[in-house]
Amino acid sequence: MAKKGTKITTDAFGQATRRPPRVPPYPEDREAIQRKYEALGRVPGLPVGPVRAGAGGGAVQVYEHGAIFCKAAPDAFRVYGAIYDKYMALGGEGGILGYPVSDEWNAADGVGRFSDFEHGSIYWHPRLGRAAFEIHGAIRERWDSLGTVTSYLGYPTSDEMDWPQLGKPGARISLLEGGAIGWSPETGPVEMPNWVRFRETLKTRSAVSGRHEVAISTRGDWLFRGQWRNSGFVEVNCVLAVAMKAAAKDGSAIGFLVEGDRRRGSAPATVIDTGIHGDTVEPGRDLGVLPEAVQRP
Repeated sequence: MAKKGTKITTDAFGQATRRPPRVPPYPEDREAIQRKYEALGRVPGLPVGPVRAGAGGGAVQVYEHGAIFCKAAPDAFRVYGAIYDKYMALGGEGGILGYPVSDEWNAADGVGRFSDFEHGSIYWHPRLGRAAFEIHGAIRERWDSLGTVTSYLGYPTSDEMDWPQLGKPGARISLLEGGAIGWSPETGPVEMPNWVRFRETLKTRSAVSGRHEVAISTRGDWLFRGQWRNSGFVEVNCVLAVAMKAAAKDGSAIGFLVEGDRRRGSAPATVIDTGIHGDTVEPGRDLGVLPEAVQRP
């Protein structure tokens, strides 16, 4: 009886012959890796050990500076540097990302770098040092729709991880420079910009006092709330005004001026105005809870 997996064929004389099953790494995959190596001018350096079988078939050759992966000839792709370190930490071709489907390329801003894989991508930027981070699935799709690294969210600063703070089973989150993208089975992907709040209190030697608060997000949303109080008996004319100008990443500016005017009385005069983009924060929400609106790990 032939061994399991052995192929039985016949020769020109009708005699049965036995051919053992093919075992990776296959010759054509080895050749694809060698062709890639030569096309790169051998910049990966010297091979470190022999070509090994890749997870699920295919082949992998490790070099002094990274590795070349081939899932199926004729395609082969190089991964190296900080992206390679992250890729291997995630399990390489046998991990959540699968095999590479591109070489390393410049990111859309022309500064950072990225590599695409079967099930996601890994991004790196010089300001992150040797750290590179993966992004995948529905979170990556939302990030792609916003413009990836050229969006207000910028580069990933974490891998995708559990999001227990949301209190919903299966919730996940990826942190980025300008905020986060969360996901749950109930909501799907939701973008959450970072918020900064500014407060100032007006104190005078008269009976007039007041305060104002401004909150602005990395996405360009803003909320303003201010009030003043005249607790004296003399009629006064007061104007509460706040002006702010913030430069966005693309060089454009966000500017606004909000004023409130109250001539008499001791009751507070309040001005609330908003400039909300999207559905992350409800207009008119109390500024006191804005910094906690995004529950990040």
